Amino acid sequence: MKDKAVKIGMALTCLAALSAEARVTRIVVTSQQSLAGGASFGSTGPYEKLKGTVYFEADPRNPHGGVVFDLDKAPRNGAGMVEFSADFVILSIAAEATRASTRPSGRRAP
Repeated sequence: MKDKAVKIGMALTCLAALSAEARVTRIVVTSQQSLAGGASFGSTGPYEKLKGTVYFEADPRNPHGGVVFDLDKAPRNGAGMVEFSADFVILSIAAEATRASTRPSGRRAP
C-alpha cells in the first residue's frame, strides 16, 4: 500500500513538472458507467463516467526534469526513459447520445 502511494505521488509530481515533457504511452479504461442512471442533463443529454489509468514516459536527462526530486535515480525502461502512471476519471457526454456531436453554439461538429 505504501509503495503504491509512493508511485502515485511520483506520478503526480512528474505530471505537474513534466506536463509538456512527458509522453503518453498508453491509456487503459477500466470502467465505463452511466452517470445518474443515464438521466439527461438539459439539452446536453446523458453523461458517462470513465475510469482508468494513463501511462507516461519521460526522459530523465531532460533539464526540465530537474525539478522532480531524484528523477535521475528512477528505474528506466529499455529506451532509457522513466515510466509512470496516474489514475483518471473523466465525465463526458455519453457516446450514444445524438446530441453529443453538437457544439454549445448549436452548430454541428465537423
